[in-house]
Amino acid sequence: MNWNADLHRYQAFINNGNLIAYAESPDGLEWSVPTVLKDFSDDPNQPGFYVTPIGFGDEPQVLGKEFYIMYTYYPNNGQGWNGASVRRFTVSCK
Repeated sequence: MNWNADLHRYQAFINNGNLIAYAESPDGLEWSVPTVLKDFSDDPNQPGFYVTPIGFGDEPQVLGKEFYIMYTYYPNNGQGWNGASVRRFTVSCK
C-alpha cells in the first residue's frame, strides 16, 4: 500500500496472475473496486510478474500525479531467467 500525495488517498497494487490492478482508499479501511492497469491475458508467454509502484519524488514510496509501475516479467516459455526482464510503465492520475 502506498500513499498518493496528489490524490490524498492510499493506493494498493494487485497482481492476480494475469492482471496488474489497483484500488484506492481515503482511510486504508474501505477500498474502491480494483481498476485494471495492465492485462496479460492475451500474452502468449503468460508471464509471472511482481509489481511495485515508484514515485518520482525524493521518497519513491510516496506517489504523485504520475508514477511508474515497475514489474518483473518472467515468461513461461522455457527460457527461465535468461528470458526475464524488468519493465515499467507510467501511470497518470487525473
